[in-house]
Amino acid sequence: MDYFYLPLEKWTNEFVNGWFLPTFSNTFDAMSNGLNAFINSVTDVLLFIPAELFTLILAIIAWRFAGKGMAFLP
Repeated sequence: MDYFYLPLEKWTNEFVNGWFLPTFSNTFDAMSNGLNAFINSVTDVLLFIPAELFTLILAIIAWRFAGKGMAFLP
């Protein structure tokens, strides 16, 4: 039933492994390192703040944006 054969898998693997990854690996590594540094710094800041203070800050922000009824339940 196979009238013709297109080796798409072979072509795709050759393209990705033979040209794309060697050409852009440094770019992907730089983007990965930058995002990793950003995520780690945000995580460090959020873990540095005590949970009670963070909850209070979020409640104050909610109260300022949505009104008193949204920040504190009656």
